[in-house]
Amino acid sequence: MTEATVSAGYAKSLLDFAVSRGAGERKLLMRAGISADALSDQDNRIPFAPYVALMRAAKEETGNPALALEYGAATDFRAFSVVGLISHASANMLEALGQLNRYGRLVVDVAGVSDGPRFDLKTVSGQRWMEDRRANPNDFPEMTESTWSRFIVATRRDFPQHTYALEAHVTHAAPAYRARYEELWQVPVTFSSHWNAIRSDPAWERVEIRARRCAAAGAGGVTHRSRPGRSADHANPAHGRSQR
Repeated sequence: MTEATVSAGYAKSLLDFAVSRGAGERKLLMRAGISADALSDQDNRIPFAPYVALMRAAKEETGNPALALEYGAATDFRAFSVVGLISHASANMLEALGQLNRYGRLVVDVAGVSDGPRFDLKTVSGQRWMEDRRANPNDFPEMTESTWSRFIVATRRDFPQHTYALEAHVTHAAPAYRARYEELWQVPVTFSSHWNAIRSDPAWERVEIRARRCAAAGAGGVTHRSRPGRSADHANPAHGRSQR
C-alpha cells in the first residue's frame, strides 16, 4: 500500500500563502518537519502527514482558523501544477473534470478512491452533484475546505458569466467560523452531511474552456504558465505510483 503524498508544488503554495498572511517560513517548515530542499522541485513528493502538519501550523501561526478556506479561494491551480494547465486546455468543463480525475494524483494522492474517480458526477433526484470520494475526510477537513473553495471560488472568478455551484455539503461539523464559508462560497452550506459534495447547474458541464482561452489570447489576455515538468503521458497515473 503506497503512502499518501502531495506534490512539493502544492505544499509550497500553502507555505507561500501562509507567509503572505504573516507566518514565518522557517518556523512553519520546522513545525511541519519539511526541509526547504524538499520544496525546491515542485514535482517532488511530500508525505501527507507533514502536509497536514504544515496546514495546522499555518492556521496557528497566522491566527486564522479559516486559513484553508481562504487558501483554496485565493490560489490558482495552474500556478503550481501542470494538472491545472492540462485541465484548462480542455474543450469544456466535463472534459476538464475528467482530466483532473486522471492526473490529479500528481498533486494530491489520497486514499480510498482506487475503485473510481475521486470527483464523481452523479444525478440524484434530478439534481446534479459532484462528490469527493476520498476516504476519512473528517481526519483532515481542511482539505475539504481548500478543495471546495478552489472549485467554487476560482471557477466563479474565471467564469463570472456562468453559474457553477448551487449548494455545498461537507461531512465535518460546523466550525466557529462557519459564516466565512457562505461569505466565500456564496451558496448554502450543509454541515455534518453524509457526503462532501457540490450541487451544480447542469449547464456548467457544457461551458467551453478552450474557446474562451483562445478569445482571451486574441484579445491580449495572459495565460498562466507553469515551470516545465512532466508531460501528460508521464503524468498518467498508470505510469506512476499506485493509489491507496
